[in-house]
Amino acid sequence: MPDLHHNLRKIYTFHFFNNIAICVVSNFLFLDRIFLRMGLNMQQFGAIKGFSYLLPMGINLLLSPFIGRFNREREIVGIGYLIRVFMPLLFLILPNLSSDKSVLAAAAAVILITVHVFPIISNNCIQLLVRSNVPQNMLGMHLSRITVIWTLPGFLLAIPLSWILDMHAAGSDREFYRTMFFIMFSTGLFEIIASFIIMRLPRQHSAKRPDLRFKDILLPFRNKGFRNLLQVILVFSILNSMVMAFINPYLLNVQGISMTFISAISAAVSLLSILVLPFWGKLADRVGGKNIHRIAVIGLAVGIFALLGKGVVFILIYALFAWEGQRGLFGSGIYSTQQFMVFSQSEEAKRPVFFAASTFVFGFGWFFGSFFGGFLLEWNLQNLSNPMTAYRIFFGICGMGCILLAGFTRFLADDRKKRNARGMRIAMYRTVRTLFGRTR
Repeated sequence: MPDLHHNLRKIYTFHFFNNIAICVVSNFLFLDRIFLRMGLNMQQFGAIKGFSYLLPMGINLLLSPFIGRFNREREIVGIGYLIRVFMPLLFLILPNLSSDKSVLAAAAAVILITVHVFPIISNNCIQLLVRSNVPQNMLGMHLSRITVIWTLPGFLLAIPLSWILDMHAAGSDREFYRTMFFIMFSTGLFEIIASFIIMRLPRQHSAKRPDLRFKDILLPFRNKGFRNLLQVILVFSILNSMVMAFINPYLLNVQGISMTFISAISAAVSLLSILVLPFWGKLADRVGGKNIHRIAVIGLAVGIFALLGKGVVFILIYALFAWEGQRGLFGSGIYSTQQFMVFSQSEEAKRPVFFAASTFVFGFGWFFGSFFGGFLLEWNLQNLSNPMTAYRIFFGICGMGCILLAGFTRFLADDRKKRNARGMRIAMYRTVRTLFGRTR
């Protein structure tokens, strides 16, 4: 792309190296493999993942009125992602410090909470940098390209890395953790390059910044129409977390699928999600998010019900419809329509706190679903002789919850009014950063 402005090339290059750097440390498939190796149960899985989203997203809400005032986006992104990439290496030394599973779970939760704070805040800063350096008349084209660069390389690289780890999964703990260290550290080194590049972007002294105060964080919760949307996001987040927090142990231990195959599915579904996102965006712009949200939720329910079957065919159906509850044909549709509604129903001058409020509610739902879902799933596993039966009951409850959520969408505000094209492109870009992980 020789015709690109040099600052824009830096944006592209940063996203490429950043995606490689986080392809392991932000991928719960690898983290879950570590937690399973530690011998943690599903209740502990739920507690770790629940708290690791709730607290960072709460901090993000509290900081949302101020983060844009300091004009330190480059430093926040550059330093924040270095911490985000290298701090997860601490997981690998925990088994040497204690054999108590409760201690290991508590220590893992503290590490993951700290790790997640930095990318959540950094993602907000990245979006400010992108808006400042991407030409307005070519915003849609460049955001689409950035999306591909920030997602696909890492998902593709995860396939051979999963294969390497699969080869050593049956070995000793020393062999397993040594291999995991090599994978995490070698990919993490690319963040040094990414942070160096982002620090070379010019400081945007003239950029217009929102005039927000601390009390403004309550505005989204006082807005009746937006409050209904937050309730829908909350319920979806609870159901989504109940699927996503425990899907990897289910696929690895119950369905007996290798990490390599799971990574291959994830890469294929990620590409599919990128391809269908513009469709959902255009459809939402034409008929309104409320009118298509119900369709997407029903598709999500079908995908989750497919998990009740045993075998690769049912896993592929689930992946096609709602991989990890947030990707695929309908999983990605829910994210894009919810982001559309957050954008269309928020106050333009106060939009950062509205986005932060939706993030916080999502985090609270994730905490509730992961934490209490872990109790329910572990109880099932302890009281039922067949693990497959325990998971079937658990996922059946999630699927029924999605059917109820589809009916609840009738309380959402009508949002058929066509929105500014530039604003919707930015909203779709935010959707992708949400879709592929706020904590990436």
